[in-house]
Amino acid sequence: MNRLLSNRCFTQTLRIMLIVCCSFTLLSSLQAENWPRFRGADGSGISDEKGFPLEWTEKDYAWHRELPGIGHSSPSVWGDNLFVTSAIDEGETRYLFCIDPKTGKEKWRRETKLKKSHKHRKGSWASSTPATDGEHVYVEFADEESYLLIAYDLEGNKIWERNLGAFNSQHGHGSSPIIYKNLVIATNDQMGPSFVTAFNKKTGETVWQAERAVRRTSYATPIIINHPNTGPQLICVSGATGVSSLDPETGKVNWTTGEFPQRTVSSPVYGEGLIFATCGGGGRGKLLYGVDPTGSGNIKETHIKYQRSTKLPYVPTPVVYEGHLYLWG
Repeated sequence: MNRLLSNRCFTQTLRIMLIVCCSFTLLSSLQAENWPRFRGADGSGISDEKGFPLEWTEKDYAWHRELPGIGHSSPSVWGDNLFVTSAIDEGETRYLFCIDPKTGKEKWRRETKLKKSHKHRKGSWASSTPATDGEHVYVEFADEESYLLIAYDLEGNKIWERNLGAFNSQHGHGSSPIIYKNLVIATNDQMGPSFVTAFNKKTGETVWQAERAVRRTSYATPIIINHPNTGPQLICVSGATGVSSLDPETGKVNWTTGEFPQRTVSSPVYGEGLIFATCGGGGRGKLLYGVDPTGSGNIKETHIKYQRSTKLPYVPTPVVYEGHLYLWG
């Protein structure tokens, strides 16, 4: 590593939110910068916008809107459309909402019927964040019998739906779709047949599918990185494969670190020329890797440039910013 990365650990209190709120400052920033997927356009969790408030009270809200049920997804935003999910009736009804970010007015909602299913006691049946390209919005919902990826246009018309099959998971479903060029990519690392699939984002046709090793379910969302020496890479993490790189155009595996000792809940991040990813279990993080993405094949002995096994997050995804690695544990 060329620069020292320091770890800063924080304490987080889990809150179950039923209300979507925007402050005036936040609202103007969202209008300037689209936030099209989980953790922003590149999955880094970093925004170039400035002027976000450090604290606020209820009187600062431009609006608030109560939503039915519970949803742990993040909102995604494109222009005048904010998308968020929730679920009721023990997961039998899952919702996708489209809300005007200026006024909080609900533009439309669409519901998906699934079977009652189990989840983690602190989780939700709507933990997957929608992804949008400004023309369509893509959302995932799953139960034990079905793993659905659904595409809607911005008026709420269903364009296509794919069922990826049964979903076997101890704690429910949590990964989110991402968009790359003309593809929408869904990871399906679970306790049954596992794979990563790329679909034509306009038609829903399968473009490629890469089989994955099977172990515990991964709740992580992949990222696309653009390393100057390799070109675009699709970075996925799971307990069975550790950190792995695929060609986003074809699904061909470029490299892998080999398996992690425990499950993956947080998503990978990229910065300072390294990919950072964690695994954990039992309420705590187990292992952190910092991986040089320029290798090929099994790179465990050659390209893991940084690792740590203490004071690590289990669920929250890190942030890499200006030479520092921020961990929320």
